Amino acid sequence: MARPRTHPQANSSGYTPALFAGLLALLLGMSLAAASLIQEPVREMTVAPREGQIETGRVYFLKGRDGGRSAVWASALETVRGGAAGVVSLDETDLNFWARTRLAPPPAARPAGDDEAPASPRFLGRRVERLTPPNFRIEGERLQMGLTLPGPFSFSGQGTVVYQVQGLFVSSQEVSETPPVFAIARSNFGQLPVGFLSPVAEAWLLAQVMRLYGESEAFRELETLWSRLESAEIVDGRLNLRFRAEITGS
Repeated sequence: MARPRTHPQANSSGYTPALFAGLLALLLGMSLAAASLIQEPVREMTVAPREGQIETGRVYFLKGRDGGRSAVWASALETVRGGAAGVVSLDETDLNFWARTRLAPPPAARPAGDDEAPASPRFLGRRVERLTPPNFRIEGERLQMGLTLPGPFSFSGQGTVVYQVQGLFVSSQEVSETPPVFAIARSNFGQLPVGFLSPVAEAWLLAQVMRLYGESEAFRELETLWSRLESAEIVDGRLNLRFRAEITGS
């Protein structure tokens, strides 16, 4: 007697749990791999290692030089602060002086029962009690910003995690009055290349880092001046910021 013919649709529902389990295992594996890379230490250096000293698969954090002077900032910003057009030219030592002296540390943690005391900022849902200033480095035509985050962000409660991002300033080709934007070329969170996740993840993580300094007076002043920024380019190791004149009512 002939066997009844089985239609493929009859067993299609049996593939759904297996497919779901496979996708879940894949996502879990990627999450564990990302967490492992984030916790992996980054080697911090001030001078690039020689070709024979570079470790395969190792992420390096090359810090920019410090030692800028307050007089440079005073003279550079005096004109544009008053609303006139002008060019501010800074090297990495000037940028790091600004970060070290002008970007105020986050406010102290709010004491219990004190509703008026400012709360410490949060990063990825965790409260930041102490935060070091960002470090800037100019490499060719790119600007690098690096930041060492304290222990809680290592997800193991120990050590630190280094966040670093490199990029270029890109001007809008369509709207001439639009300030240049910082286009990310690469970024790392620990040893995790954030671009491996997605460009959206890179932009989101940079925004979270910038929010940590959003309450400082220097950051708010920078935001105000940035609306007048006409162009930003790096030439011969200097970041040249060209500002248009402030438009005032008649």
